[in-house]
Amino acid sequence: MNPIDNIKLPPYSQAKLFFLACQLGIIIVLCILGILENQSFFDAETVIYPFCILFTIIIFWCFFSWTILTKSFFSPYILFLIAAVLFNGGHIFLEVLNINPLGILSNQFSSETISQTIYLVTLSVASLHFGSLLSITTVKSIPAKTINDLEEELFTTESSGMLPKHKSLASQDIRKVGWILLAISSVPTILLLRSSISAVATSGYVALYEASASEGGAMKILSTFTIPSALFLLAGSRQNPSSRRIAVILILIYALIYNFLGQRTNGFLPLVSLAWLWHHLIKPLPKKIFFPIIFFMAFVVSPLIAEIRGGSGLERFSLSSIIEKFTSLENPISKTLFEFGSSMQTIAYTIELVPARKDFNMGVDYLYALFTLVPNIGFGELHPSIARGVPSVWLSAEVTPRAVKQGIFLGYSFIAEAYLNFGWLITPVFMTIFGFYLGKLVLWATRSGEPAKMALLASFLPSLLFFCRQESTQIVRPFVLYSLAPYLGILLLHRSRLKKLNQIALRNNMRD
Repeated sequence: MNPIDNIKLPPYSQAKLFFLACQLGIIIVLCILGILENQSFFDAETVIYPFCILFTIIIFWCFFSWTILTKSFFSPYILFLIAAVLFNGGHIFLEVLNINPLGILSNQFSSETISQTIYLVTLSVASLHFGSLLSITTVKSIPAKTINDLEEELFTTESSGMLPKHKSLASQDIRKVGWILLAISSVPTILLLRSSISAVATSGYVALYEASASEGGAMKILSTFTIPSALFLLAGSRQNPSSRRIAVILILIYALIYNFLGQRTNGFLPLVSLAWLWHHLIKPLPKKIFFPIIFFMAFVVSPLIAEIRGGSGLERFSLSSIIEKFTSLENPISKTLFEFGSSMQTIAYTIELVPARKDFNMGVDYLYALFTLVPNIGFGELHPSIARGVPSVWLSAEVTPRAVKQGIFLGYSFIAEAYLNFGWLITPVFMTIFGFYLGKLVLWATRSGEPAKMALLASFLPSLLFFCRQESTQIVRPFVLYSLAPYLGILLLHRSRLKKLNQIALRNNMRD
């Protein structure tokens, strides 16, 4: 039994109000602290560690409150929250544990900037979680009827011979969309992987940046359907072991190749989606095996890949080289937290530069993010939303201009982008809205239990998790094109099949 189930709570509606009130209280306290800090009531250097402690407490509270209310810890929302705090607050945990000898962000910023950065991250995460808790109040606690339930109602008056056939329709439609996406993406994926492997084998990991810049837009878009194709195929194969095996093998091979190339984003995140979808649709993963594997991948494999990806392709296959790199790792846990948490520097830089050297964008970045849905036809090599200068390019050009010339950028942060557009006052409001719709999406998919909806969420999950260290131009198209579009395709196929079956049933009744 899950230990969470043993916790006695008041009635569900009262529990939701209790957690909402607590979260609102946290935000009010943070706002008061922000006002006091703005008035220089605190010494910036002395409040850094207390702010780190406060951040850690709030994060654990967020995990606890969501898990209690939803009865689920292995949730896409929790995964997003983990990614958000690792990328935007990894150095804070190191500071709390006193295993950060270089200091937060290697002490390259003033105490005022560091304290403001920690505060902004804390307020943003707290506001986001408040929105997610609000979303729970709008979703029914009883799972909605699945497609198969609705189908059974439609055919209860039909002959018993047709009903078993009809029950498998939804799964057939999901699998069909998965196969179609796989057919579309196979050749482009093979060509791009061959090009990437060749580049890495000759010039190392850095060559991937140059190869990425020269890749054709259409080819790259089509190849990105590979992981969604496997996830939709898996979702429609609960009763089809052969299709399940194909989907799993496809994702494992894809992840293995990208980990060899050194691109941990494409190597790890599809595995997260696979594990989540398998756990909730196929068979629960044993905790005694699952959690140690996660720990090993995050704190051993990840830093090891970071060490060996700088070598040539042949060197990566050298067992002696791998062993040497592995034995040279010093405290891989702190190394991983330090590396992931370095994304927080994008927030610190943005706070220093805006509005001192650049005005707030007032939401323009999010409008251009929506514009990425328009195909790049007749606009030149770059889409206008990218060509205008996205936040990550702007910041890297300001801070690391030499690296930009080599195609290397700092990345960005969804928190930094919110501040860049709205400043201190509106950022918490924006984060609350974002958290609300993120929670709605997660609950819409998970509480229905419908494989198609869960496949949609699983396909979107890699982009969602990486959004923690990116800007909004990198998340709109993945959601619409690689998640929502396949789901809508399933609905169209499903309705078409229902219509045909109804016509057949009507003709049979007329003959009788």
